[in-house]
Amino acid sequence: MLSEDNYIKKALTDDILKRVESEICKLSLNELRHMYYPPLFLFVSRNDLSTITALNEDILLVKENSSKKSFNNLIDFLKAHKKKKE
Repeated sequence: MLSEDNYIKKALTDDILKRVESEICKLSLNELRHMYYPPLFLFVSRNDLSTITALNEDILLVKENSSKKSFNNLIDFLKAHKKKKE
């Protein structure tokens, strides 16, 4: 389990997880293969806890050596998701 101050947990919000779960529940297996998944979701689903924790440690290292604006851009990137169709 990731701590509340873990940036991966903060970026992979309950809202994102619920959207992915909702899509998974309504699509066929073939459609799931071609579904868009948020990159961070794929990372978490494909790696063990020690790898996920190592990424968070790297994020903390970047935070220590970045401006607030640069770091916020990184965090926004982690939250990347599919853009809604207009």
